[in-house]
Amino acid sequence: MTGSAITIYCGAARLDETYSSQLVTGDMLLGVIAGILVYTIAGQKAGEREDVKGPNTFRSAFIDEMYHVNAEDVRRLAKIEVVEV
Repeated sequence: MTGSAITIYCGAARLDETYSSQLVTGDMLLGVIAGILVYTIAGQKAGEREDVKGPNTFRSAFIDEMYHVNAEDVRRLAKIEVVEV
C-alpha cells in the first residue's frame, strides 16, 4: 500500500512538466516524500480513532483516512523540516 501511495504522488508530480515524451519528469523526490507523508498521517489519524479496536478495524480506518487526508491535515500533523542547502 505504501508503494501505491508513492506512485500516486509521483504521478501527480510528473504532471507539472510539459514534456510528456520523457520517461520521468517533474520532482520525483517530492512525490516520494508526499506519498510517505500522507501515508504516515493517515496511519496516525486512524490510530487515534475510537472505533479502532484491532488490526482489521485499523485497516478499514486507515483506508478511510487515506481518502480524507487534506492539505490542512498535512500542515497540522506533518513532522517534517525543510532545510535549504
